[in-house]
Amino acid sequence: MVRAAVELGNVSVDLTTSKAGFGGERLWFRCPHCDRRIGVLLVHPVDHTLGCRKCLNAEYRARRYRGMVENEVAKGI
Repeated sequence: MVRAAVELGNVSVDLTTSKAGFGGERLWFRCPHCDRRIGVLLVHPVDHTLGCRKCLNAEYRARRYRGMVENEVAKGI
């Protein structure tokens, strides 16, 4: 397993690897807040902190609008 760190803005983010199929390796970020192994880091739109989806309480865009179209169709609009 490889360990490294990258500097994003003024935050140091650790990198780690895991074993993948057929003898390969996959790179992961470590969340600066919860230290979870994640594939995508996000930047909070208001306070510009860096973290994972769980720490920043972020939702997928499709989930945010879920029910809006279905409700309009059910009403017959």
